[in-house]
Formats: sequence, structure tokens, C-alpha cells
Amino acid sequence: MIKYEIIDISEVPDEELINCFFYMNKEKQEKIKRYRDSLAQKLSIGGEWLVRKLLSDYSKISPYDIIISRDELGKPFTPDFQEIFFSISHSENFVAAVISDRQVGIDIEKLRFLSVKASKKICCDEEIYYIFGKNRADIDFDSKQPPDVIKRFLEIWTAKEAYYKCIGTGIKNPKALNILSCNANLMKFEEKDYLICIAEN
Repeated sequence: MIKYEIIDISEVPDEELINCFFYMNKEKQEKIKRYRDSLAQKLSIGGEWLVRKLLSDYSKISPYDIIISRDELGKPFTPDFQEIFFSISHSENFVAAVISDRQVGIDIEKLRFLSVKASKKICCDEEIYYIFGKNRADIDFDSKQPPDVIKRFLEIWTAKEAYYKCIGTGIKNPKALNILSCNANLMKFEEKDYLICIAEN
């Protein structure tokens, strides 16, 4: 079982976000209050709002009766449904969330121009070849790259983010992980100019 949803945060009524904030745990509320950017606040609340909605649709329990906590590594979970796992991500104005009966992670990234210089540090040689179509030694990582190269870089990055969220460790040594040959089940797709990856383990 896997269910996911992607929303534009501007389409969520403010009163829904305010209600959600009221039911969040105090630690999360305090963290959100420290954000100086109102969009960052909305995205953080919106992620939990979306997870509550998905869990409520699954369980038929009111979204505000669902408790959301974090484990010792910071991975969110709900003690109400020990058999259900979930993950949240956001990029620009969009929030993505997924629930599953297996360990799961999700990442969303806006398709946009950006430097791919970071690939030098976070990608293994096989991933580099997939992104650029040539070996590491033949690449000028500082040069401007065409859209297809940027898109392949974002594909690798979203997959790594989703995988590390799935296993719950956070990103520690991304270059050591070859996402092209890892044992996770990866779902990759595009929606509304965004790349999304879901990883199940």
C-alpha cells in the first residue's frame, strides 16, 4: 500500500494551517515560530497537515486526533499506526507527502536552472556518468550545464534524498551510495514542473 499527494501550499486555506499548528507538538511549534520566512512556516505546517490528511483518509480517524512524533534520529512517525510509515518533502511552493505500509521516503525538487557542481562531492562515478555521459576526469564541474544534465542530476539527488529519508539516517555520506544500484524500490515521476521520488524499503 502506498498513497501520496502533492499540493500547492497557496491552495490550503489559512484556517486549516492554523488548526493544524494548534494540534502539533510543542517542540515542532517552537521550531516553526523560529522561522523568519512565512512561506517556510506554511510549508512546514503544510507538510504535517498533508500527512494528517492522508492518515485520516486511510484510518477514518479525525486528522487532529492523530499524534505525530519523532524517533531518536529525528524521523517522524505516529504511535497510533505502528504499521504505517510516512515522509514529507517540500520545494518552492509545493509540499509532497507519502504514507506506506513499508519504510518510505519522499523528495520533491522544482525543475530549474542550478549549478551541478555539488555532483562532484555527492555522486559516485557511475552516477556521474549517468548525469554527464562521460567520466569524472573529463568534466568541467564549474561550467554551465544544459537542462538535460541538470534534470538527470536532480533525478539522482531526489532519489538519494528519498532513500536516506526512507532508512531514517539522514544524509551522511551520499557519495558512498550508488542510487542506481541500491536495493530500494524507487518510484520516479514528474508533476507540475517538479521531480518527485519515493523510496520504499
